[in-house]
Amino acid sequence: MKDFDETIFSLRFLEKRVENSIRKMDAEEKKLRDKLVLAILNKDEEAARDYARDILLIRKRKNLLRKYLSRIRSVRLDLESAYFAKEIEKTLISAAKALISIEKTLNEVKIIKSLEEVKRALNNIGLMVNEHDLSVSEYEVMEFLKKAESIAEETLKEELPEVVEEVSKEVLEGESESEKEQ
Repeated sequence: MKDFDETIFSLRFLEKRVENSIRKMDAEEKKLRDKLVLAILNKDEEAARDYARDILLIRKRKNLLRKYLSRIRSVRLDLESAYFAKEIEKTLISAAKALISIEKTLNEVKIIKSLEEVKRALNNIGLMVNEHDLSVSEYEVMEFLKKAESIAEETLKEELPEVVEEVSKEVLEGESESEKEQ
């Protein structure tokens, strides 16, 4: 993730530098345009031709810089999208692990802890509704959890079998450690 941050920062910095260069060229073009007008008024055709040539070169360079700026922005936006997608993926995986952990646990303390982990994971991506806005009975929660657990397990087994295997190993290791402690 550090590479993403550094690259995105570098691209933003490069964008600013290109934008500043374009602004400087705009100012230079304005000065040359004023000189061109004066040369034309003074009937100095050679100076006017030189100013016109310089103005056209500046315009071509500005157009080239604008194309580069557009490409830089596009790459930066793609990288930012990839970065956020990776963050969301991590959050969803931790939510999936918490759901699988819920399935393996039966006592209320472990279920509450697992639900809090799911809530934190979902809050990280902004999907939770404020708890104070709705009231739900404990029975409804338990029924919903049963359905969610079976759907989550089936979905995970189909779409992310490697995550299911990894989490199952972790849960089994955790159970064997708790048995050793008892």
